Amino acid sequence: MARISAVKAKRGMMRNNDTTLSLRRALSCARFASMTTSSVLKEIDHVAIAVRDLDAAIALYESAYGATLVHRETVDHDGVAEALLRVADSYIQLLTPTREDSPVARFLAERGEGLHHVAYRVDDCAAALTQAANEGLRLIDTVPRPGSRGTLIGFVHPKGNLGALVELVQEQSVPTHG
Repeated sequence: MARISAVKAKRGMMRNNDTTLSLRRALSCARFASMTTSSVLKEIDHVAIAVRDLDAAIALYESAYGATLVHRETVDHDGVAEALLRVADSYIQLLTPTREDSPVARFLAERGEGLHHVAYRVDDCAAALTQAANEGLRLIDTVPRPGSRGTLIGFVHPKGNLGALVELVQEQSVPTHG
């Protein structure tokens, strides 16, 4: 930390307390990332893409990339319909809103179609959320909740998380593919 502080000070970037707090927040996020890469985050579960037309998006991924649809589900409490397409040991998750007040509907209205979040598999979603909170990250979910495929999930807010919405996914049983 001393080397980073010296470099930042040399560049004239540490002029006030706001900058110092921003640097501390960045270092906290970096510490969390380095700790979780080896101990909490196991692998990428899925990359979620918000789309307006789920069937057209599925057709695009099947024809353009040869992806195979392995799961389709409506998650009523989140107001979304999803499709999972297998990519190696992970998925592309295509999401479309099923109601106008869902977070995905708001995302599409504000940003249009595109990358929504990245999800990581964890062994213990509650422990991963606790560790993120202890590192100063802002949580959307303070306790795990049901996700698709019988999983437990929790979201970490993009603010203070390098601008990325992160989902933590704990599998409860072996998912069926196909």
